[in-house]
Amino acid sequence: MAFIPRVAKFIHDGNFNLKSLTVVLPSQRAIKYLSNALVKEFGGPIFAPKMLTIDQWVKTFYPNCIDRTRLLLNLYEVHQEIEANPESFEDFVQWATMLLSDFDDIDRYLLEPKEVFKNLLDIKELEAWNIEEREISETQKKFLAFWEKLPEYHAKLELRLKQLNKITSARAYRNLSEENLQLLTSNPVIFAGFNALSSAETTIIKKLIRSGNAHFLVDADAYYMDDTIHEAGLFIRRNIQQLELNNPNWIISNIGNKPLDVRIVECPQKTGQVKVAAAALAQLTEEELQSTAVILADETLISALVQNIPANVKQANITLGLPLTQTPVKSWVEAIFRIQENKKRFKTAAIYHADLMSFMHQIFVLMVASDYEKNKMADIEMNTSTKNKVFQSPRKLDISPKINEILLAITEAWNDDWIKAISQIRELNQLLIQATPSSNQFELNCLLTFDNAIASFQKIVEEGLPKMTLKSFKSLFYQHWSTASLAYHGNPTKGLQVMGILETRMLDFERLIILGFNEGSLPTTNPIKTLIPLDLRSMLGLPSTRDKQGVFAHHFYRLLHEAKHMTATFTSAADNLGSQEKSRYLLQMELELTSLNKQLNVKHEMYAIPIEEVSKIETGILQKTPFIIDRVHQFFERTISASSISKYIACSLDFYYRYLVEFGEDKTVEEDIETHTFGTFIHNTLDTLYAPYATYNKDGERMHKVTPPITVDIIDKMIADFPEVLKKEFIDYFDGDDTLFQTGKNALSFSVAKEMTLKFLEAEKDFVMNSHETLTIERLESRFDTSFTIEIENEKKTIKIGGYVDRVDKVGNRYRVIDYKSGKVTKENVTIGRKKGSEKLNFKSTKHALQLAFYALMFEEMYGVLPDEVLIISLIDSKGKYPLCGKENQSINEISEQVKGFVQEIYSEMIDSTIDFTHNKSAFYCQYCM
Repeated sequence: MAFIPRVAKFIHDGNFNLKSLTVVLPSQRAIKYLSNALVKEFGGPIFAPKMLTIDQWVKTFYPNCIDRTRLLLNLYEVHQEIEANPESFEDFVQWATMLLSDFDDIDRYLLEPKEVFKNLLDIKELEAWNIEEREISETQKKFLAFWEKLPEYHAKLELRLKQLNKITSARAYRNLSEENLQLLTSNPVIFAGFNALSSAETTIIKKLIRSGNAHFLVDADAYYMDDTIHEAGLFIRRNIQQLELNNPNWIISNIGNKPLDVRIVECPQKTGQVKVAAAALAQLTEEELQSTAVILADETLISALVQNIPANVKQANITLGLPLTQTPVKSWVEAIFRIQENKKRFKTAAIYHADLMSFMHQIFVLMVASDYEKNKMADIEMNTSTKNKVFQSPRKLDISPKINEILLAITEAWNDDWIKAISQIRELNQLLIQATPSSNQFELNCLLTFDNAIASFQKIVEEGLPKMTLKSFKSLFYQHWSTASLAYHGNPTKGLQVMGILETRMLDFERLIILGFNEGSLPTTNPIKTLIPLDLRSMLGLPSTRDKQGVFAHHFYRLLHEAKHMTATFTSAADNLGSQEKSRYLLQMELELTSLNKQLNVKHEMYAIPIEEVSKIETGILQKTPFIIDRVHQFFERTISASSISKYIACSLDFYYRYLVEFGEDKTVEEDIETHTFGTFIHNTLDTLYAPYATYNKDGERMHKVTPPITVDIIDKMIADFPEVLKKEFIDYFDGDDTLFQTGKNALSFSVAKEMTLKFLEAEKDFVMNSHETLTIERLESRFDTSFTIEIENEKKTIKIGGYVDRVDKVGNRYRVIDYKSGKVTKENVTIGRKKGSEKLNFKSTKHALQLAFYALMFEEMYGVLPDEVLIISLIDSKGKYPLCGKENQSINEISEQVKGFVQEIYSEMIDSTIDFTHNKSAFYCQYCM
């Protein structure tokens, strides 16, 4: 008979007065199982006894226990009282949590605080002592002073709690152990299924047993109890001795005698373990599932497991819960705090571009946004990237009243007002909860669980926090929600049971599926967080690493009490040291238990996630399929630019990803002003200065009947005006915050931009002064398009080309098409030669020839004639003008005609299935294929 039915039978046969009986159990889940077992044992509904966990039972005597956060804050106030130069809260927390844990251990194990602290100080003095008897350093003195003050920390914290009429839960155990329990309770108490007990717990139970008011029911097996060195029986053997249990007749003899089939599955991939579990569950009947448990030694597998439970599992109770840290809440909280961190970092009311992008991509924002609102946010994202807006005012971002309200709430500065901070976070929760569509139940549950987790923290904050930084507040805030879980629903006693190893206490199952059975997960290898050295802990009788392993050993071996079938998986994928090894408990079963129990059958398997066969493609090479060739034809049906063809020339594989697969430009916002943006500022400044004198505006409307010539006086005015125009470009870039380019790299960029603009205007002034012809501006930053016909596969194809031209002007009657470049330009970049042994011009070998030739063709479409000159002006070398020309003095007419043939050649090459798209190893600017 399983343990819980035996406990129910003990209660039934003991003729207890159920109304006065209290049953104390190790877990909440055990309480639910015992309730169900009592109904079965008594043959129907009953007035059940009071059933509590041991913490709940102790708190019935001491309901004034203080929560952990308030205790930590009180200790910080003690720290400020004791220390002349108290640490910041975030530094204090690093050791304070360990100190509180040690204070708890002192109480739970009934130690004399002064003796513990004296022993600890003696050890620290020995560590600081040197054999040469030199005087200890100031650092060593400060180090020792801390240990000397520990008794004062303990005493003053106790005093503060007494004044508040509060008590720690550990102190509650100590106090209860010191009470005359007959005065507290004369009613019977049953303690069932306990393993490791603290000194205080042992004393309490022993007193009650001696008074005749208590029973202690042991959940153990002779296999590990009779072996005096077996770690699984360590604590129960100790309990039997200390509680003076002369006849612990609850010890069974199942593990060494009953049949057990064990299947150990090694999984090279961590998630493969979930697939093993799903396959095993799929083979079970509904009746078999009723006595099956999936136990997660590695609790990070819970999300994957939930998604892979097979359809034949009609009922499942998953009380482990999905940690909130594995839901969209984690990203949402990080976004909230990152916005506040960047507000302090940049000292601006504007929102940082990365924070704005993060906000608009949050699941909670997208789920409440309509299609219209999503499109508005997409436009803002595009605008932010294309205009390189590092900062933007949230109030100027007009999305919709609903999204604007959420954005303004999340971007309002806290200014170290933590009451405002927690109120604002909860206000955000309410805004999202109210706007969540009914179809988003998972997200709604995430928000409700999160809000519930921080509600108690709000009360603590409102009571008052010590002075702390944003970093400290964030750390404190995380403590109140990061351990919360999203509960899965299910019947607590029916159907498949899914749980962590700690929840298995007292529970028995015929079929076990244990996932993550690796060394480091079971048993865990987490170190004990303590300020007390391990050798001193051992001497004082405080829990050690070995004790901790003994606890987990019992958790595992008691699962074998009633088990008939066990599937255990472990992963051989290494994460941490030792984590790729299977657990020692599996090795113990194979080496020790098999020799004792001949009915134990162990089978080993290897599992790998099936991988679909894929064709082996050499890295950096893509063969052309009919689909890809069709994409090429589609590309040439659109208006093409010189830059797209140049991309193909530079690296055909990068062209494929960018223009055929259409990954798009990798739009990023520059945080420091880079070359492209730097040149754009100067370019825009020149546009603003020259625009009043242009014949046509950007929309093609004629602005002057007679275009005014550019004179020396006009340029002098430009020289006087340009610093403010340029400054406005920078201010717009930084969303109105001019402090962001007053220092550092951005200040240097502003200074260099002024110098380059001035040199350009001075060079322009020299040109006007020394020219015998007038200079007039035709167009600035204007769109040009044209088309021409080529022959592809014996079929006429119309090719459309288009682009923006920076400037068209006239010197006398001669037209010039000008492109500004912010980088260095050489004569070789614009001088085109012929291919070797051919009359064809080699556009591939001349960096800017293709672009300038396209400009010439597009100009001809608009003006009816070819330009007299197509040139580049380098902003970095403003006196340098670089006109398109041929090495053999080819005319613009010949160059522009030949460029049509070059496009035909490129088109034919792209659809040639014998020529692969390949990565050019010498290409420096590939975005996608490197």
